[in-house]
Amino acid sequence: MTESTMTDHTHRFDAMSPGRKAAYILACFVLGDLLILGLHLVLGGHDTFGAIFDLDKEGNLPTWFSSCKFSVAALAAALCFLGERRAGLGLRFRAAWLAISLLMLFMSADETAQFHEHAIEWIMNSPLGGLLRRAFMTDVTADALLWGLLASPLLMALAVYTLSFYWTRLRSRPLLMAGGGLAIALLAGALTLETEEAALLSGHGAFSLEVWNHYRVLTGLEELMEQLAASLLATIHFAYAFALEEQPSKSNADADQKQLPEVG
Repeated sequence: MTESTMTDHTHRFDAMSPGRKAAYILACFVLGDLLILGLHLVLGGHDTFGAIFDLDKEGNLPTWFSSCKFSVAALAAALCFLGERRAGLGLRFRAAWLAISLLMLFMSADETAQFHEHAIEWIMNSPLGGLLRRAFMTDVTADALLWGLLASPLLMALAVYTLSFYWTRLRSRPLLMAGGGLAIALLAGALTLETEEAALLSGHGAFSLEVWNHYRVLTGLEELMEQLAASLLATIHFAYAFALEEQPSKSNADADQKQLPEVG
């Protein structure tokens, strides 16, 4: 592709409306999600290359793709912060975008570093682990289930905070607000499936082919839901940032205003 062709495509993208730009980005992300799913279905069981494409494995192509999307969502949230600054919104009213950006960065890092799995492993290997297993009447194979239960209050609080914040910014844009709600619902559904997977494995001493196939279906759905959630989060952040770009810049004298600038 020549430099002039690339410049032409860039100008075409810049000329699009914010909604069309967002739709274009979402389509690219979803195509990537479907490609990852297709590779998982076709090559996930391969003896040599299966681990690279298996949605149930860590440190592979699906993990990298999901991590990249959460990083992009963090970048887009930072652009929203800068866009609101340009639009004249005071720091204390736009600082939440930085919190959202940091949350997305943590989720990106967790996809690759698996902080939550290391944390629950440390807890379950401590004296507290035995108490928790007895309290919930589980064994070591269900530690992931306990992770979901132990973290659920914090995750619910984060979900409520994020949705509440999105409402303050996106309530005048129903599609974006719906996208934010759907993304949170997909992440909640993925966590629910993860606990079901742990319960399924802990309930069987020897795994039959039927149980294993059921487990594989659940893990595939769980990872696909996470992938789609990351795609939606990145898209709605970009859509809001694009809309802010079209707003006229306000003077620094208006920086402390309490009204959110109209977007759309």
